[in-house]
Amino acid sequence: MRTEVGLIEIALEYSRAAGPHSIHGALRLRLNSTRPYSFRSEAQWPDGVDYTVFVREAVEAVLIERLGSLSQTEVVLRTISFDPVNSCAEGFRRAARAAVESAFSV
Repeated sequence: MRTEVGLIEIALEYSRAAGPHSIHGALRLRLNSTRPYSFRSEAQWPDGVDYTVFVREAVEAVLIERLGSLSQTEVVLRTISFDPVNSCAEGFRRAARAAVESAFSV
C-alpha cells in the first residue's frame, strides 16, 4: 500500500430506520487535501439510479463549513453499495456528509 501525505480513503455505510422503511447509503470516498478542489465519480450506479449530485452537494457543504471555501481537497467517489429497497438520495447524502466529517477527525 502506498501512502501519500494528505490522502485519506473513507468507507462509510449509513442506515437508519425511518418508519416502515430505512434510509440507506454506502460509499467510499478518497480525499486528497494537497490538491485543488475537484470532485469526480468512479462509482457504478444501478441502471436508472445515480445519486452522485447528492453526494457532491454533501461533500461541498462540509468542506465549506470546515475550510471556508472550496479551494482545496480533491474528492473522488470511488465506489457505492446500493440496497435496492432502502437506498435513497438522502441515505447517500448522509453517508457522504458523515464520511467527510470523519476525515477531519483522523
